[in-house]
Amino acid sequence: LSALERANTEWIDSGMVDIPVLSDHAQTMRVSTIDTRALGLLLIEMGAGRKKKEDAIDHKVGIVHMKKVGESVDKNEPVCFLRLRKNDPNAVKHTQAAAAAFRLADSQTRIQTLPIVAEWIK
Repeated sequence: LSALERANTEWIDSGMVDIPVLSDHAQTMRVSTIDTRALGLLLIEMGAGRKKKEDAIDHKVGIVHMKKVGESVDKNEPVCFLRLRKNDPNAVKHTQAAAAAFRLADSQTRIQTLPIVAEWIK
């Protein structure tokens, strides 16, 4: 590993694992939509968010290296990775939920991307 790669991974607890979230497709596709509400609810289930204010937040779990709308996804390429604790009994369920949040389209389909800023309020 390079010094930069080591610096970027040293903070990761050895009890953590990045699980690739693969979509089921046989050719190169593009991300057409992402159900961000479903991902937000998934993060709560993973422990990265709260259901009620007394709940603890696990700052080490989350979603990393996520594809954006319009980006290409090759066969066997993850749309994102779930950072979970190695002993998480719900890892498979979480991975399936994350995969279901991503909709893919072929390269011929026109994909509407939304601006990052909808409008400026003056």
